[in-house]
Amino acid sequence: MRNAILVPAVIFSLIGAGSLAAEKGTITCGAPYMGTDNGAVIVATITRVLDKKATNGHPPQLQLQVEEVLRGELKPNRYLAIWSPPPHDIDYGDVVTNPRYIQWRATPLAAPKVDTKWILWGEMSPANRQPNSVPVFRTNPFHCYAYSAERRAWSIEQIRAGQQRQRDYAKQKEMEKRHWESALASWQANFTEKKIGELSQQADVIVVAKEAGYSSSPKKQTRFTFRVSQVLKGNLRQPFERDKTWIYVSTEGTLTQLLQRQGHQLPDYEWILFLTHTGLVPSRATGSPDHYQMLDNNSGIFAVDPSHVEAISKILGK
Repeated sequence: MRNAILVPAVIFSLIGAGSLAAEKGTITCGAPYMGTDNGAVIVATITRVLDKKATNGHPPQLQLQVEEVLRGELKPNRYLAIWSPPPHDIDYGDVVTNPRYIQWRATPLAAPKVDTKWILWGEMSPANRQPNSVPVFRTNPFHCYAYSAERRAWSIEQIRAGQQRQRDYAKQKEMEKRHWESALASWQANFTEKKIGELSQQADVIVVAKEAGYSSSPKKQTRFTFRVSQVLKGNLRQPFERDKTWIYVSTEGTLTQLLQRQGHQLPDYEWILFLTHTGLVPSRATGSPDHYQMLDNNSGIFAVDPSHVEAISKILGK
């Protein structure tokens, strides 16, 4: 595993060094596997280098003239910029005291030469990461290319391909949403007024909650985490605090598929859960969720509608 972590460091270092080799016409900066779909894309000429001796820890500040905007909302104009260093790969322990990180920060980072022309990916952000500081253009160290007609054509091709991927993704998400809403409607049709009345009388605890994630559990079941916003009947084992009380509930079959789909960036629904104290598994650690059982895996939960809460409260005489 350690070797797997160290490999990217070599790649990043080569990319950082290669960005300057590109000044001589050899395009070695850039890593397609890092993706090209995000950020602004500009054609710009370096007009001034403000830091003659810069390092990864204090990267070069530049002035550049944007000549063409291939993607984004920037305008052809002069901007301050920061020539971003290749990232370090240290994401464990106390990073700032790690000798490898200290060495990375001290490594010289040469700036591109004045009057050279580049195609740059990047974004506008505050110079010192503070909201009120002067905005600068931060280059993406994986996508900075010496200008050529061929590289410009390639960049436009990448941008168009990314836009198509976004359209395809949006279309797929809309299709998933429609399928989920159809499945939900079929599920909800099982809950007649009579059924809701029976569940309300039989349940030890009735809660309103939002699904907040899931994981596999034994016996081919899936354990879902719910954040409780309201208790309509009974008492949870742990003290209830609105939107700060969590419970586990395991499901299987159609219900599992329905809840999993809802968790995949689909509409944020609340659910009514009819729970029993039978089979309750208390948490082993303070503050961890208790594991509850539903009355019936096939009918112990349904999506909230305001009329449902009102109907249950009426049944319970509240």
